[in-house]
Amino acid sequence: MRTTKIYALLTMMLMIAYASLLAETDAEKNSRMQWWRDAKFGLFIHWGPSSIIGKEISWCRVGHPADHKGEQIVPAEEYDNLYKQFNPVKFNADEWMDLAKEAGMKYVVIICKHHDGFAMFHTKLSDYNIANTPFKRDVIRELADAAHKRGLKFGVYYSTRDWYHPDYLKDGNVKYNDFYEGQVRELLSNYGRVDVMWFDHVSGNWKDYTFERLFGMIKQLQPGILINNRGARFVFKTEDKPTPELAKMVAGDYDTPEQTIGKFQVESDWESCMTMTKCVDGGGWSYRPDGKTINLSECIRTLVSCVTGGGNLLLNVGPMPTGEIMPDQVQNLKEIGKWLAKYGQAVYGTRGGPYVSGRWGGTCYSGNKVYLHVFEWRGDNLSLGPMKEKIVGAKVLTGGEAKVTQTDKGVDVILPKSQQDTVDTIIELTLDRPVSEVQKVAAERPLSDEPACGTIISEGAMVSGGTERADKNGTGAALFKAERPANNGMVIRTKQDVAPSVVIDLGKVKQATGVRIESQPISHAEVTISVSEDGTSWTTVATADSLVPVWEKLVTQLQAGAEVPGRKTRYLKLEAKSPRQRPIGLALRHVEIYGKE
Repeated sequence: MRTTKIYALLTMMLMIAYASLLAETDAEKNSRMQWWRDAKFGLFIHWGPSSIIGKEISWCRVGHPADHKGEQIVPAEEYDNLYKQFNPVKFNADEWMDLAKEAGMKYVVIICKHHDGFAMFHTKLSDYNIANTPFKRDVIRELADAAHKRGLKFGVYYSTRDWYHPDYLKDGNVKYNDFYEGQVRELLSNYGRVDVMWFDHVSGNWKDYTFERLFGMIKQLQPGILINNRGARFVFKTEDKPTPELAKMVAGDYDTPEQTIGKFQVESDWESCMTMTKCVDGGGWSYRPDGKTINLSECIRTLVSCVTGGGNLLLNVGPMPTGEIMPDQVQNLKEIGKWLAKYGQAVYGTRGGPYVSGRWGGTCYSGNKVYLHVFEWRGDNLSLGPMKEKIVGAKVLTGGEAKVTQTDKGVDVILPKSQQDTVDTIIELTLDRPVSEVQKVAAERPLSDEPACGTIISEGAMVSGGTERADKNGTGAALFKAERPANNGMVIRTKQDVAPSVVIDLGKVKQATGVRIESQPISHAEVTISVSEDGTSWTTVATADSLVPVWEKLVTQLQAGAEVPGRKTRYLKLEAKSPRQRPIGLALRHVEIYGKE
């Protein structure tokens, strides 16, 4: 009788917590999200016995029931017994959290159980955990204590997917639900304050899970916790659908784009989770000695791009089997911390906007301060759209003196190339009042609005290098200012190649000042724009690591120490090279070259 009463009481408490989830007001959610929105930068840690062999955590294991295939190169029997060798004697939780603090990170998220089912904490619900390794110590306990001691927000990653557990997705998933919800209860009950619950997708169908019970328990145990959007995000399309109330409850507090910078989005919260290690197979979450650590510049630009786009960055490290973080990753984190110590005012506590981000960079703001983060300039110039507020002051935080002009058409910023930071030029604009509106359109004014660019000089030009041309007359395809021809809207397509290219012939030498290319995007490619007077000797005028849907670049040359629009051009070449030597193709919708006859 007593057990029945206790169960009824617990059920009632969970239902109350569940109801509170649905009843939360916007003001209450904003208050709960405030610290996270201000934090901007967190540390993600993927670690486990797989580090012993230097292969991708979970995904290298043979056997992924009801899931993506992955590599599957290590037999399950071998993988599942790696824990018997796991003895990271150089692990020091205080050193890890000191590093996070030094890097300027405000929160940490630790892998407690990945898809392989191994628990990095002391759990009473399975013997497959770190207590039964030679190391024995509860690393989650030590990391939680170290994080709390330093004022870092603490988050736990838990994978609902479990390729090791014998009851996973069997017999209605009843036993497995009890198991994994029990482990979540342990994590939220035994490690002090938990600020983030980070799930990583589910498999099966809605009917296989008791999400109402799970989410009610989470809110009951940690009322102020943030939950990402993957707690009930299914790997494959389900056979059934949730009720609207359930869908709302499990939607989570923020989106989690993976291995990519989230799109500009200020209406809802997001956090890009990205690795510092890049691998050919797309992994690099756990320790991968075959991978390459990205450089400091890319780390900083990735963080800035997330912030100006309205999101956060959760940057991942994969510690070694010794318990140490790789030296080059340690160095990156320390240098990021030094950068943030100088320029943190242009990152922490800001919001994305008021201008939409682009290849040129982006903006963020706080009160009456707007911070321009500029990656690429048009020579010495940056032209932005109009702003309702009046600019009353400008300061180049990275050094130098900018000339800022504001008109009804927009804002023009001029900064000599010698004063432009090679990683991120930061300019603080002071307004006469706080930002009132975030723009929904691209921030940079088009080249057609740039007086220095002149007019379109490519009408009647010819294209070579493709296989499907809009105009089959002659040897090439004519370029038209506003035409959208056939072939799926593409003016020209190239054959699939490891280095496809397109050459545009203006017919005679002209003074080119800029180029606008509309194309099908290509990611992870070395893209260059080159110009030539004779078709033999080429000068590169622009480079990028991807091809975006709309790419505008000034064609400049150095005069008296300044980049000035204008270069003698008859031929313009666009080329894309695949770094992995995989065939790719160019598909151009529209090309405009600006200049003077």
